[in-house]
Amino acid sequence: MWRDKHDPAAVFMDQRREVHPDIVAVWAYLPFASGTFQTVNWDPPHMVYTVEGKPSFMTEKFGLLQRETWPRDLALAFLEIWRVLKPTGVLLFKWNDNHIPAKKVLALFPVQYKFGSIVGGSRGVRRRGSTQPRSQTWWFCFQKGDDT
Repeated sequence: MWRDKHDPAAVFMDQRREVHPDIVAVWAYLPFASGTFQTVNWDPPHMVYTVEGKPSFMTEKFGLLQRETWPRDLALAFLEIWRVLKPTGVLLFKWNDNHIPAKKVLALFPVQYKFGSIVGGSRGVRRRGSTQPRSQTWWFCFQKGDDT
């Protein structure tokens, strides 16, 4: 997501050591003080299953949500990210609706996004019974204000 993950203005965090993040941590427990960041870019895994239960290139590269706990996991992660944002901080959230519709994910968050955009069709998996042939990647911008 970040053009240059070695940019000194960015802190690249991931729970997977093999992707060589600056900090190894999970979203639910961010190792930062409250109000640390003006901007957070969040691109969580968006897949909850694999083809025939086997790891795929996509899940190995981007991670996999747990089928039973993904709603709780994403809701807790949002709250934790919100905590580390400064009082007027911005959260940029990227979501691909390949497995879970964006509406379902957004309903988990206690704050509504300020604006969002769909970014064309990806080469995602065709949904069973759907006339929509490809999944979509969405971007949403949330901003803290005086009341949040």
